[in-house]
Amino acid sequence: MTAQAVRMFGTGMLDQMNAGFIPAFATGGGIGESGSQLEVTGPSRIFNANQTAVMLNGGGGNSANLERKVDVLIDVVKQIIGPMKLNSDADSKLFKK
Repeated sequence: MTAQAVRMFGTGMLDQMNAGFIPAFATGGGIGESGSQLEVTGPSRIFNANQTAVMLNGGGGNSANLERKVDVLIDVVKQIIGPMKLNSDADSKLFKK
């Protein structure tokens, strides 16, 4: 575990994760622990400068729908980790809209 990860998530969350209190981490799940694994990457896609600019500017459409979806996702994450104490300002900033 890096110092940056500890600063970002705080020792409380990491302690809960190590103790198996966070369901996603309760049974471990390191790479290769449940047998052989294979990572397959498909072909890359290259976008030119104009295409990239369009994507970065919301795809040329209304970004309000995307913002609503991000807000919903933030709310879901808050519900999942709600009982856990956020241990730093960096943690709490992650979940502010």
